[in-house]
Amino acid sequence: MSEPILKALIQLFALMVDLHDDTVITVSEKKIVRSFLSRLLNNELVTRYMRMFDEFLQLYNAEHIEKGSIKDRKRISLKAMRILSICEEINNELHQKQKVYVLVQLMDFIASGKELTENKLDFIQTVANAFYIQDDEYRNIRGFILGTLYDVPEKRKLLFIDNKKESELDDVKHIFSNNLRGTISFLHIAATNTYILRYSGGEDLYLNGQNLIENQTYIFDHGSSIRGAGIDPVYYAEVAGIISGKENELRIVLEATDISFEFRNSENGIHHLDFHEESGKLVGILGGSGVGKSTTLSVLSGTLQPQSGKVLINGAKVVTINSESTEVDDILKTIRDIGLENVENINYLQAIKRVIGMINKPLAN
Repeated sequence: MSEPILKALIQLFALMVDLHDDTVITVSEKKIVRSFLSRLLNNELVTRYMRMFDEFLQLYNAEHIEKGSIKDRKRISLKAMRILSICEEINNELHQKQKVYVLVQLMDFIASGKELTENKLDFIQTVANAFYIQDDEYRNIRGFILGTLYDVPEKRKLLFIDNKKESELDDVKHIFSNNLRGTISFLHIAATNTYILRYSGGEDLYLNGQNLIENQTYIFDHGSSIRGAGIDPVYYAEVAGIISGKENELRIVLEATDISFEFRNSENGIHHLDFHEESGKLVGILGGSGVGKSTTLSVLSGTLQPQSGKVLINGAKVVTINSESTEVDDILKTIRDIGLENVENINYLQAIKRVIGMINKPLAN
């Protein structure tokens, strides 16, 4: 993000604070601002923008005003106008997914304060309207962050993971995790295909290697995973598939049967390898130098041709004996010919499906 945009966002955080004679900004609120900045900037710049945040706080709340007084109402109106002006200023600089992210951070910010006032909720609504966030999406996000799962209107867009055998809420997707203490909750924001998550419980959990702070909201993006001692990893593909109801439709199965590969004039290689795994899993191949890790991957990907056996992706041959062309060979060649740069800005699955359909319509279906 550019410096003007960051400055504008810091102003929004400062304007969200509803200070009076009897209130102060909490440590938790400042932590939210620092956490937001830490995901974007180095430590030196985080310190600089935190100083800027304190300066804006002083600017917007310099005068001690009694809550509910005429001066207080005037200040609230002025803040609302400033918020609207800042949102309009940065509207063209942020794409819609970034706007959703900013809204989520602002909601996290006011949720961490001591009191959730009507003024704060009105300020958040002003931001949502200025960012053209759809009303149903706004209510879902607000319920998810500022309320409970019961407060989210569209419960079909929710998924939660806990150690209970069954879901307590109708229409809410559920994953059972036997050793998990607490609950990991997910919400799908369909307009931008964004997933956000919150965790409550005493577990040390890690999102992409970073510690999850309890009752804070995080973006759960493509390739993300959640890990913790004793629990099964949670992968983006799994969460997205279950919430969308397409976990089986989008499933990819890689299967190798009785694969053997030997180097020329040597008995060293791969002998009678069987392998089966599905998408959404992370698999590691361990071994010392020269034992065949790279060779195994090359055979499974079709780069090397085995002397016997077969490798299938969803039933389509990846490799065959005697240099016979395969469906997957043709698909990969077509993708290379087209160039991935021509499909990077459209939905990846749709792009690949179109390419496959050019070659083999039943396989695409």
